[in-house]
This record gives sequence, C-alpha cells and structure tokens, in this order.
Amino acid sequence: LVVQKKTVSHVQLPEELPFGKVFTDHMLVAEHTAEHGWGKPRILPFGPLHLHPAAQVLHYGMCCFEGMKAYLGHDGRGRLFRPDMNFARLRRSAARIQLADFDTQELEECVKALLRLDRAWLPERAGHCMYIRPFMFSSDGALGVSPSKATTLSVILSPVGPYFKSGGMMQQSRRSCGCYSSDGAWVGAIMYNSVWSSSTSRMLEVCSGAIWCVILDLYALPPWSSSCVCDSVHMVLLLCN
Repeated sequence: LVVQKKTVSHVQLPEELPFGKVFTDHMLVAEHTAEHGWGKPRILPFGPLHLHPAAQVLHYGMCCFEGMKAYLGHDGRGRLFRPDMNFARLRRSAARIQLADFDTQELEECVKALLRLDRAWLPERAGHCMYIRPFMFSSDGALGVSPSKATTLSVILSPVGPYFKSGGMMQQSRRSCGCYSSDGAWVGAIMYNSVWSSSTSRMLEVCSGAIWCVILDLYALPPWSSSCVCDSVHMVLLLCN
C-alpha cells in the first residue's frame, strides 16, 4: 500500500452533514489491467479521477459499488459493520459485469488504513457516522461492448448525519419496463436509472428519498434466465420531509 498524505489542517465538521456532500482528505485508488494485473493500491489526496473519453463506464454503464458505514463507539474506537459481506457482494457485482477480480481481505485492510488516516473526520454525534463508498468501473478506453481490459477500484469517505428526515409517506404507482435480477447478487449504477423519471424526480424535490417496491409479472420471466427485461409495476413510497 502506497500512502501519499495531504497536508492536513484542523478538521472541523460542519453542524449539518447532509448525505454525500462532505468528503475526507484522502481516497483509495487501485488499477488493474489485463496485461499486468493489479498495481499497488494507493491512498491519495481526495481529488478528481482522470478518464479516457471512450472509457466503457461512460458508454455502457460498467460500474458497481457498495455502501457501508463506520461508527464511533462509546469507548472512542471506530468500528465497521460486516465489511466482509459488503466486499463479498462487491466482488460478485464486479464478476457480473466482467470487471477484474480482487482479494476481499486485502481491500478490507486498505479501507481500514484509509479510515485510520482520516480518523479525525469520524463524527462523534449520535446518529452520525462515516459513510464508505467502494466502487469499481471499467476504465478501458475502447468503444464496443466487450469484457473490460482495465478496471479502476476506488474508495471514498463521507461523514454523514441521519439519511432521512422525519415525516410522512406518499405513494405513487406506474407501469414500466425494468431489469430484474433474481439472484440479488449485485449493485450497479444502472439500477438507479428508474429514479430519474420526471414524475419521481419532481416529487423528490420535496421528499427525502424513494423506496422502490417492484411487483413483477412473473410470466415475463423465462425459466432459462436469471436476469431479463420484464414488464412490471413499480410502487414508489416517497419519504416526505
């Protein structure tokens, strides 16, 4: 593990910590190529990632991710919640879209090193935590649908407050065409595309979030496939502010 530290000043967390808006000083980056395998993982100062304009992630959605948390205990020690299960699912997700395989235990140790480095960002207030976002994508700069020959794995940290505000709930239903996976094995960027319908996005302006309840027309699922495009009803439960 290569560590390039940022010159860190005194960390003072803002009073309000909206989800995914504040980030720590450092990030983890590791790169894989079909020719050379994985390079050394690096902890770098937080900053932009550089991508080829033809990177497959931009054109074919070859990206997967996890969401996990670290908490501060009453004894002042930071704790992760079941990281082995998150990394195991990330590995399955990567395999699903033919990104490079990785060692889950090695990734866990790298994330712990990143957390130790940015320990000052771990919130102390009740209901607050450090949100950890590991993600992988195809950085292969080539147009055409094919297995990736270059994979980037990165982890960023974001101190957060409670995800949802208190409030009521509204309901919206509609028919749409969606993608269904029966194995529940992976989390990918394309799964969130349905959120950006005009009706739901307008309602999200006054609501904290949306819970998608999918009622499938099972007749549309062929017996030989674990993943297919099918006609379904999406019931959206909107959590109101």
